[in-house]
Amino acid sequence: MKHVSLVGERAGALKLVPLALAASACLAPDARAQSQVVFGIDYRGGTIATPDTATVVPITEADLLRAPFLAPTFGPMPAPQLTFNGAQLGLAGYSVCVGHPAGIACGIETDAFSFGNDAPFNNLLPPGAPNRARIFFSVDRYARGIPGAGLAPSVFSEGALGANEAAADVFTIVGTIAGPLPLPVVPGQSIGMFDGNGLPNVMGKRYRGLGLREPPQGGPFDDLDSLAIAQVPTAANAVIYFSLDGALVDPLTLQAGSNSAALNGVFPSAVLQRNVAGGPITTYANSALLGLHPTLDDLDALLLTENGDGVYQPSIVFYDWLTGATDMLLFSVRRGSAIIGVADSLFGIPIEPGDILAPPATPGSAPRMFIPAERLGLRTERGAMTAFGDELDALGSSREPYIDCNMNGRDDAEDIAVGYSSDTNANGIPDECEQSYTRYCYCPAPLGPCGNDDATAGCKNNTGLGGLLCGFGTTSVATDDLEMLATQLPPFSIGLIFMGPAQTLAPFGDGLRCVGPTIHRLAIAPADLLGNANFGPGFVALSQSIGGAAQISSGSTFNFQVWYRDAATYCMPETFNLTNGLSVVFTP
Repeated sequence: MKHVSLVGERAGALKLVPLALAASACLAPDARAQSQVVFGIDYRGGTIATPDTATVVPITEADLLRAPFLAPTFGPMPAPQLTFNGAQLGLAGYSVCVGHPAGIACGIETDAFSFGNDAPFNNLLPPGAPNRARIFFSVDRYARGIPGAGLAPSVFSEGALGANEAAADVFTIVGTIAGPLPLPVVPGQSIGMFDGNGLPNVMGKRYRGLGLREPPQGGPFDDLDSLAIAQVPTAANAVIYFSLDGALVDPLTLQAGSNSAALNGVFPSAVLQRNVAGGPITTYANSALLGLHPTLDDLDALLLTENGDGVYQPSIVFYDWLTGATDMLLFSVRRGSAIIGVADSLFGIPIEPGDILAPPATPGSAPRMFIPAERLGLRTERGAMTAFGDELDALGSSREPYIDCNMNGRDDAEDIAVGYSSDTNANGIPDECEQSYTRYCYCPAPLGPCGNDDATAGCKNNTGLGGLLCGFGTTSVATDDLEMLATQLPPFSIGLIFMGPAQTLAPFGDGLRCVGPTIHRLAIAPADLLGNANFGPGFVALSQSIGGAAQISSGSTFNFQVWYRDAATYCMPETFNLTNGLSVVFTP
């Protein structure tokens, strides 16, 4: 394989990377390409009415969203992109509400959802075992967390210390836990997994963001209100399970909910379902089966593993969902629900708005405790920490580990939080993994400009696959050994690598341009017989020769992409295409 240096013969011999090794590095399994972070926000957030990145349709509180470049990445970034909208959920008022201003309830708020494929809890696997379910969650804008329950970023650091940054973030906890659990002696340690905006927080730490608004950007700030971390079904076969916001008065704020459930003829404490291809909204699990009152309780977060028949079969004995005989359904309720303070039907623990609950063994009884709020690092009234407990606002689960750059079986966030890995530049990536880059700007439907979608790479070229760009080496400015490999290109095609400080998403030729202004052209390289083209090392030296805003320095972030010739006629008469983007944070 021919190796192309960007700056000719630099000091020292050029490092040759065997094709098999480079290709395996580029094509290594990436959990984010399989399951994605999908979320919704409440009607008060500043992202409401903002045009989404993919279609420029104004975002509403009914929509299910993804990060602007699909995978969470570092900010600044534009608004999220739509995955499913309120019309696909069957909400009659959606079309009237599109474009309504933030802060005005429009009766279409989706405050919990699932695709029915959340990772099921498995009591046959020990904690930390591969494929064990890891919990992800978000909290409301008034949650503060338990002091000392987690190192920054945590619910406490982002909520109590971080000027209300917690509400747009997604957290997990140290280790993996599964219920049913009684009250803990020691609170669980929360860890920030995804940030709202991907920008440094008040302590200078940052982690991958979702494109939402949070301090200190200026308000109104977003509150992530629903969540799934799962494989996203196609619109042709998607059944979405969800709940709509009720009209309960929050005893902390004295504000009423949006009354979305009643305006759509359903109960706020029921789990609903709808096929996005059409048909009515129907009830999947009614209030009585969940141990809730139809109107005096409000379901606020949802985990669901549906066994495939579309009919709810309650789990009377925990973990019988592993056999496929029943469905795993777990939930939380909103602050102000009548069930708050009522003893759960398993341990007799007073229920709080931060608890993860399971339906009762006997319909009509109170829900069962599955994981108490304290295990998530959340404050409770029963713990005498606050007059009103922290509210669990969204739930997701994914098989462990989700992001594991050093492949040690633990999520990167946990490695950093417990001290297994250092993170000297506070970017949420273990220092030993700084060669693990953030790929973004894939080409899933409907982004392919001419139907040439590829959800795991750039848009399809004449090979039937999209061009895939990844990095290897390190991001150290001092060593300047960063290299990039473009694979799945047409054999012998010519590619140009370019970079820029910003990210965008715009149709260009047969593909998508993912790098924003100002663009700097770096080098040309031919693909070999197998469609692989190498670029680098020497990006830092080359940037210094270009000068100005193109100069790479420690702490700077640049985004890279390869533009290549392609004889496919997806978008006639265009004869070129692009890989996905690669975002790199450079270190000392």
